[in-house]
Amino acid sequence: MSDPTPAQILALTMETEQGVFTIRERLTDLLAIVWADPMGFDGKRPWGFSTWRWDFYNPMIAAGFMTEDERERGDHLITEAIKALAHEEA
Repeated sequence: MSDPTPAQILALTMETEQGVFTIRERLTDLLAIVWADPMGFDGKRPWGFSTWRWDFYNPMIAAGFMTEDERERGDHLITEAIKALAHEEA
């Protein structure tokens, strides 16, 4: 299984309890939540539920970029996508 590019990860669509977002949009939203209330940020439940990471894993599984048992791989792919955000032009 070859690694997808960060752009491919960021463009994936995810369905959440709050609506449909790209991974790019959801990561940006997560950063805004941390920035707005760093002391009150709840890493386990940033959107009110503890399974939020699966909102990121599920589209990567559907795209064939990881399997359900490869959460470390999923974390790596998301980390690389986050790093890529820093190099995008506004």
